[in-house]
Amino acid sequence: LTVFGDGIPFHNYGRTRLLRVLDLQGCKGLRHNHLKNISQLFLLSFLSLRNSSVEKLPDSIGDLPNLQTLDIRGTGIKKFPGAAVKLKKLAYLLAGTKFHFEANRVEFSGSWSYESLRMPTGVGKMKGLRNLGLITVTNSIVLRQIGKLTQLQKLSIDVTVRYVRRVVHIGPEYTRRKEHFVDLLSKLDSCLRSLTILDNGNGLGQILNNLHRPPLLLHDIQLVGFLQTLPVWVASLNRIVKITLRFTFLMRDAVRVLKNLPALAQLVLGYNSLDECDEQLVFDHNGFKGLKLLHMESVDVSFREGALPNLEWLKLIGHFGDQSISGMQHLHSLKEVYLDIGNERLQEMIRTTAAVHLNRPKFVIA
Repeated sequence: LTVFGDGIPFHNYGRTRLLRVLDLQGCKGLRHNHLKNISQLFLLSFLSLRNSSVEKLPDSIGDLPNLQTLDIRGTGIKKFPGAAVKLKKLAYLLAGTKFHFEANRVEFSGSWSYESLRMPTGVGKMKGLRNLGLITVTNSIVLRQIGKLTQLQKLSIDVTVRYVRRVVHIGPEYTRRKEHFVDLLSKLDSCLRSLTILDNGNGLGQILNNLHRPPLLLHDIQLVGFLQTLPVWVASLNRIVKITLRFTFLMRDAVRVLKNLPALAQLVLGYNSLDECDEQLVFDHNGFKGLKLLHMESVDVSFREGALPNLEWLKLIGHFGDQSISGMQHLHSLKEVYLDIGNERLQEMIRTTAAVHLNRPKFVIA
């Protein structure tokens, strides 16, 4: 059953006991009390509250023994109820809000924000979990328990330590938590296929460099936080298809580590993924042979002859100077150029280049 519109949906669940799928996505009239009797839907396997106005999950959510998918993304729900850790069949817990960066193109600055779900003690009982996140963990016990979820294939986690309204990375609790997160990733090294780590501090590099069993079977990795250099094991990610970097402040040479990854098809170099300098990022004929999509946010770039031979989609977002992008004519497989930039002169230059390109790539302006 799918409910449309902003009205308050039915909540007499006793009449629909055989319901297996309930999609309440976007219901702005939905409140916590409308879900209190949802346990009557004994056979329910799919529940979506995505982008609804719900701000809290009732404890009765834990009385849905057949629930396999719970989507609460884009809601005001910040804590997963402890009573719900008995959902043994739950495989997909989709939570938090999308990573959002608000750019100030005039001042070449901005701020980033997201919301994550706080997980309770006892999460280790949810042995069926395969997709978990975006979550945040407030104590080391929960991190140890997540390390026992050996069916987990996708993990999105915020490891920032917060105290009231300040972000801190000091004290024994942070040290313990960092050590337990390293252990968690090492224990899940053989099952993880997708990993997102957000750290609004300076601890991400220490975590990644201390992994004694890195997750080398990853297909997708997103790193948001200060790094400067990539850990050595990244060069061994032979199955990685997509890499997303934001606020990592990498040295330019770090990108060269990625060029020989055989399966890499999508590369996202987001805001402040590279250190600030006057040099353009140069792609030449060496490496990145399988790359099909390149997404860059305020990264000056030059393409040399023979560069990115299989690139089909080029996406540019943010602040760029008049000479920030050059050599696009050398991208011989290009099919589409997407622009969301503030520089109209550069926009026209790229439009002209696309118009005379041998492939006549589609030109899209946000």
